[in-house]
Amino acid sequence: MVDGAKGRSWLGEAAQRLRARRGSHKPGNSDAERRRIEEKLFEERRQLLSIFEGINEVIYVTDPVSYEILYANRFLRDAFGKELVGGVCYREFQNLDAPCDFCTNDIILAKKGEPYCWEYYNPVLDRHYAITDRIIRWPDGRDVRFELAVDITKQKRVEEELRRYREHLEELVEERTARLEEKNAELEAFAYSVSHDLRAPLRAMQGFSRALLEDYASVLDARGRDYAERVVSAASRMDSLIRDLLDYSRISRHEIKMGAVSLDEVVEDALRQLDAGIREKEAMVKVEGPLPWVKAHYSTLLQVVANLISNAITFTAPGVKPEVCIDWEELDGWVRLRVADNGIGIAPEHRERIFRIFERLHGVETYPGTGIGLAVVRKGMERMGGRIGVESEEGKGSEFWIELPKGERDYG
Repeated sequence: MVDGAKGRSWLGEAAQRLRARRGSHKPGNSDAERRRIEEKLFEERRQLLSIFEGINEVIYVTDPVSYEILYANRFLRDAFGKELVGGVCYREFQNLDAPCDFCTNDIILAKKGEPYCWEYYNPVLDRHYAITDRIIRWPDGRDVRFELAVDITKQKRVEEELRRYREHLEELVEERTARLEEKNAELEAFAYSVSHDLRAPLRAMQGFSRALLEDYASVLDARGRDYAERVVSAASRMDSLIRDLLDYSRISRHEIKMGAVSLDEVVEDALRQLDAGIREKEAMVKVEGPLPWVKAHYSTLLQVVANLISNAITFTAPGVKPEVCIDWEELDGWVRLRVADNGIGIAPEHRERIFRIFERLHGVETYPGTGIGLAVVRKGMERMGGRIGVESEEGKGSEFWIELPKGERDYG
């Protein structure tokens, strides 16, 4: 049942007009048909009003000129605790000093009956609504605004909580990132400073130990000469470690500016740097060229490639001459450079471990090195936004690969 006479005012007016028409015409076939149609329309309107009254969402009708409320459903009337129909102004109902949402009037009228959807916050009810608004024809023949307002307050409050949480989370991330960057900068500065400061006394140790061996060899017995040679060897290993630490610190700290880089030039420079070691090892290095261009940072990529080649000629079985093959392939706009060797290989469980700093699989007495070379390779590829990997089988050699975006040659 529909409660509230004012809530049914337009339905009562329609019934009165229907009775007036019946009294002014004599019964006839056309009148009977007209009555049947009007009664059907009246019943349909009554059913529609019953539906509106039963919906637990805000439904109301206003005059687009005077803003008078012509109909407000039970849900809205209960919310305000009073009738809203009969001279109540929409602006008074909204309790607004400024018609901030009435600018939609022109938009809705221009829609010519097409629905218009918008959101609105009601300060009286402290509720948010998603409103569907359109112009319809009222029973008295005038155009009115029909509005269905769905309460989305819970959704809005959840969105607001999520927004605040997201902002808080972003602040925490920024704060912790800044602190982490500060700590990293301090560690890098410390490593760089310590590395530089340590090299001076090491050079003194190396120099005096060599002088001792050269100038006082006849005075020293076999044990004394052995001790002096051990000091020289240990100082040399320490110097190599410091140099590698400097490389790692430098590659982590320096600004990276990417550009087009020729892999042919990078590999040539790397082989030139390693020429003495290649000759000493009697290594055979084969390059399957020409190599393409990539997007990279030249000096960083040079360090990466040199470390991979040096690694390939170092870790070979005793009595085996190193054989290294360098080739490439293109994969979906990326270039993969491969450095394959005939070395001792790597067990599957150690393939990730070898890229960590200071990780060694063999003693320094077996294979020289500091355990930093491949860590520099990984750090360099991370800085350039590239990828790195290894395919290997213990005792059957290894194939290290790096991937970078394909670059275009700069003819300028």
